[in-house]
Amino acid sequence: MQDLNNKNYETMNYKSLADKVRYYKATEKGQEIMNEKLVELWNEKAKELLNQEHINIFSNMLKLKLEPSQIKTALNLSDADFNIMYPLALKYAQ
Repeated sequence: MQDLNNKNYETMNYKSLADKVRYYKATEKGQEIMNEKLVELWNEKAKELLNQEHINIFSNMLKLKLEPSQIKTALNLSDADFNIMYPLALKYAQ
């Protein structure tokens, strides 16, 4: 269990876990994979923050009594994004 908190693969007790950690930390291909995953996570988080900001703006526009179709156009939302954000924005607008 202590291996899960261990950052140094050389001192891990479980060889299979140590081998995987070594691969991702000490090989070029492993580092490439980890960098790609980190970029994916960063992009997902950035998208979440952008969506939250859109929801805040959307709810403020609802408070200003703009029509949902006007808001959709103003924020350049796809139908799918609009259908996700509209109920959330309604909740925040109250």
